[in-house]
Amino acid sequence: MHQPGTGAWKEGRQGGASLCYVNLPTAQLNMVQAHHARVGIRASVACTAASPDLRELVDRNWDIAIHGPTLDPQLAEALRELDEKTQRGLVTTDDSQPAEPGNAFYRVTAQPGALEAGQPLPDTLPSMPTRPDVTALMAEIDAVVAGGQWAVWRFDAATVKALGEQAHARLLRWLGDHHARIWCAPIRDIVAWMLAARP
Repeated sequence: MHQPGTGAWKEGRQGGASLCYVNLPTAQLNMVQAHHARVGIRASVACTAASPDLRELVDRNWDIAIHGPTLDPQLAEALRELDEKTQRGLVTTDDSQPAEPGNAFYRVTAQPGALEAGQPLPDTLPSMPTRPDVTALMAEIDAVVAGGQWAVWRFDAATVKALGEQAHARLLRWLGDHHARIWCAPIRDIVAWMLAARP
């Protein structure tokens, strides 16, 4: 049985999970961030506009990424004015590869997969579609973590609606209960840690 503190990830955690919310409407975004705030877990948001809805997430040091095939320089500048980050993550949710990553800090594609703690950081990061069944989703996260890996799970508006408010709150409580072994953090944080850990 795994003993907390002996894993390969930050602070000895066994594995990692990043939740990435893609273009959620205001009501869903408010619900999501409230559930995260209750357990002190941050996440990533991929957007197509620098909406005022992002202000509270910026204040909570969430990771604000761009959703699209390329890093839109105008949107990147508008988001920089919000969170003062000069590099931005890029999240695509189809099978295409970003053609011109520009100044992207990381690039997430819809290619499924997970990463090992010690492996070189690839040019594009895989991500997992999110199951609307919270029990199956928690089992999937647990399996990645048990393997000593990190994966990104994508939540769009349809997925959040299908999952439902109570199930989403349950997922966050579960992640909070397992924080000693599951490093649940924004994509930006885990990428930065992996880059810093490279020899």
